[in-house]
Amino acid sequence: MDNRKFLRVLDPYSGVGTSAISLTEMVRDGDLSGAAFYGFESNPFIHFVGSTKLKASQNPSCNVLRLAQKVAATVLKGNIEAPPPPDLSTFKSDRFFDQSQLKQLLCIREAINIERSKGSGEIDLALAELCLASIIEPTSNLRRDGRALRVVEKRRSTSAIQLFLDRANDIQNDLPSSSSKVRGRIIRSDGRSMTEVDARYAPFDLAIFSPPYPNNIDYTEVYKLEGWLLGHYEDSQAFRAQRMRTVYSHPSLLRPDPLPSEELTISQNSQLESVISPVVRALPQDQYLQARTRMLRGYCLDMFRTLQSVNARLDENGRAVYIVGNSVHGHAPDNVIVAADIIIAELAKLAGFGVDHFEVARLLKRRDVNSPILRESVVFLRKAS
Repeated sequence: MDNRKFLRVLDPYSGVGTSAISLTEMVRDGDLSGAAFYGFESNPFIHFVGSTKLKASQNPSCNVLRLAQKVAATVLKGNIEAPPPPDLSTFKSDRFFDQSQLKQLLCIREAINIERSKGSGEIDLALAELCLASIIEPTSNLRRDGRALRVVEKRRSTSAIQLFLDRANDIQNDLPSSSSKVRGRIIRSDGRSMTEVDARYAPFDLAIFSPPYPNNIDYTEVYKLEGWLLGHYEDSQAFRAQRMRTVYSHPSLLRPDPLPSEELTISQNSQLESVISPVVRALPQDQYLQARTRMLRGYCLDMFRTLQSVNARLDENGRAVYIVGNSVHGHAPDNVIVAADIIIAELAKLAGFGVDHFEVARLLKRRDVNSPILRESVVFLRKAS
């Protein structure tokens, strides 16, 4: 008799699919007899990355390098004309992009579309687009640096086409040789509500997630080049709408104060106020106070809604695990550490969980800050009886 467990896993913030791929590897290694995974991601580009990785693990392709070679050959023959760049000023500036490199990126995208019209497999096409996305930053004069894209001087000896082929070769070598017994998918939707996973789905054994940390990183902005080049945004209005839909995890947008929320009862609103008010009162009294205040109040609401949704979808013996990093706001000596691990734990209690224990995954380093509270934590929850 096979005593290995079949595990049903839920991830409301699946990102680029780390939990999903880890699960497929556990099944492939024999640690589990099989699994079902359902994840959520609202950012269109990040969803594309995670969903493509999961699909490619479920049904591995052996043709991505061959397809990439056909795409490269089409570009090198010079038979296609580069389409106009996306309507984003970054792509139109010589300061940010060498225009010959940008032309190659655009021609690669066009050649992939030609292969799509010829009926190439969707997984192979998606992996080819993933290769293209992965070389946008290396071919630019920009570098992702935490919260921003920064201008840097780069010495290049490799063309965009060669980088594209190198990425395809890496992906081909990384793909598993056999399919994984993992059902499910990553859904492009809101992990705070997860309405697509309703009563038709069996309860989950485990929810594991790493929500956005309450810091200064706007992931929509950080990954805008990839999103725009792959066509996930048609115009600036669509891009801004996506930013406005995201979790209240950064103060770069001044959004409305979300509390009190019409979605909650008077008692729940009061409970959330009691959790977050002490943190808000400790914030530095500087020009960012209003933005940080709204961010933290929104983050509190978003995490509570997430935990409620997770609890409702877990089996009665189900468990939840979250990984989150604490962050520093302001400058010394008036800075404050926002202990997201503790805040979410308090919200978990309000959402019907018991907190089993904390584990410190690592201490974080920030200039002028030396505190054991500045950490990344793994927190284990159980459904309260």
